[in-house]
Amino acid sequence: MRFDALSPVQAVILLALVAGAILVLYWLRPPPRRVIIPSSFLWELVLKERKSRYDRLRWLLSLLLALAIGLALALALTGPQLEGPGGTGREVVVILDNAPTMAARTTDGRTRWDHALERAREVLSRGGAGSRFLLVDTTGQISSTRFVTGREAVRALGRLTVSFTESPAIPRLSVEDSEIYVVSDGVMIDVSRDIPLEAEVISVFEPADNVAITAFEVGPVPGIPDAFQGYIETRNFSPEPKRVNLQLSGVGGHRIRRTLDLDAGGKRGESLDLSEFDAGPLRATVTAIGDAWERDDVAYAFLPPHRKVRVALVTAGNRFLELALRLAPQVELTTGPPGEPSSNMAADVYVFDRWAPQVPPSNPAILFCPPETPWLPKIVGERLRPDIVEREQDHPLLESVDLKDLELERAVVVEPEDARIVLGEAREPLILVSESHHRWILVTFDIAESNFALQPGFPIFVANALTWAQGPDRILRRPVGVVRVPLSNAVVTGLNGLELPTHNLGDQTAFEARDPGVYTATRGARRLRVVVNSLDPTASDINRSPLPLRRRSPEGGRGEQRGGEGNTAEPWLYLVGAAVLLLTLEWWTYHRRLTV
Repeated sequence: MRFDALSPVQAVILLALVAGAILVLYWLRPPPRRVIIPSSFLWELVLKERKSRYDRLRWLLSLLLALAIGLALALALTGPQLEGPGGTGREVVVILDNAPTMAARTTDGRTRWDHALERAREVLSRGGAGSRFLLVDTTGQISSTRFVTGREAVRALGRLTVSFTESPAIPRLSVEDSEIYVVSDGVMIDVSRDIPLEAEVISVFEPADNVAITAFEVGPVPGIPDAFQGYIETRNFSPEPKRVNLQLSGVGGHRIRRTLDLDAGGKRGESLDLSEFDAGPLRATVTAIGDAWERDDVAYAFLPPHRKVRVALVTAGNRFLELALRLAPQVELTTGPPGEPSSNMAADVYVFDRWAPQVPPSNPAILFCPPETPWLPKIVGERLRPDIVEREQDHPLLESVDLKDLELERAVVVEPEDARIVLGEAREPLILVSESHHRWILVTFDIAESNFALQPGFPIFVANALTWAQGPDRILRRPVGVVRVPLSNAVVTGLNGLELPTHNLGDQTAFEARDPGVYTATRGARRLRVVVNSLDPTASDINRSPLPLRRRSPEGGRGEQRGGEGNTAEPWLYLVGAAVLLLTLEWWTYHRRLTV
């Protein structure tokens, strides 16, 4: 026998203490009361007729019943388990798929996850006394890899939830001679590759209707000032056609509604005019009758302010740079030749081509290969045909900018000092940024001495540079889950204004976005907007499962048992029942004057 609640030594100590306490209480007789009586004649007759041996038997029987009741209750508290055949129980591994698609509703109104928990409990109950269990999930909510008792496994099962934050995967387990059960809908895990061959797969899959938003983009209309448009892609993953209601809402109460008819497996894209919407968060929703998975029914975007950016280009002549600036959205461009008067032109952002003023401008600046200037990093040399060794992957300057074919003839070498290197390495920086006293971007090579202007990513880089230079607001797009923002010790809030728990990771801050939305990360004057969505078509296709339909449970809510096996009651239930019967027996014997 072993014990679930206590160790064997603790169980023995508990039983000994209970038995000792009962014995002490029975041996401690209350002192006789002194009573004054007129005569002792009657008491002498009673003492002569007293059957002392019979009284001792009554006392002994009462003691034995008390010991049996106390020890039965104490033993029940230890969680005893009887060993199985051969002296040991079975080792059972239960792998639960808690991927996002397990939250889909079935025809009985419950979710696939509800059915998965029910099937897992069936497996645990069939283990029998003496068995050990290893509970594993596909998103890493359970980190322990040791076998536990059935009671501990049931408690761990109650803590598991569907996860929307991780890519599901069945962990590799080193278990031998163990029974393995996998409970899944087979949608987001590869059944043929990930599931062990010796495992028994318990399917909770049932086809369900689902419509989803799989794309949501917002941007300016090229060539039309102050005009913005949005693109929303809606897909029908249901096995039958659906009528879908699409609604877009934003700041100021503006709304756009559409009704879409989508075939089974069909999709449709909608371009929407956002010129009347105010700057701020946008929320798109889709609804349809019978939709069984709401996670992908909502998506968010952030509409930037409707204002032009005044850009002053100071150059002796650079048609590639001027053309890229004119093509950038919301730009009002003025140009001027190098010279101190040019640095005084009214502008939100200054762009200096192979020249820089002696004092920093009042607004942010973008500089391409300027000469040595007091407020910029010191030039210490030059390098011919420098190699592009490193780049900062998450910096907004290089977002969607492909530099694999970039070739440079020459670049000046500067001392980075407090500047942040975006492209290149410390001894050979190519693009640097500064956010200390003066906000600037420094490109250490001349556009004319490279093929940068001929690259498809050059206009994107210019647009990114203007966006970054304009101010602290910046928009990042991330999927639901753990999000990292390039700000250290940032404070993150949701649309409701509540602060979220964060973790500092060096120069980054991580937080968990459980739901789609627009989150704001701030640190001092810096602010980042993080748009979090669940736009993965792989997750939205909740019917792509190779598993058979789940087995229907019989009436009463209990699942079917294999091989005619029934549930085995826990030993502590029998002990409690025995204690109740003994207590009833003790009551009967006491009232019959058989015990004291």
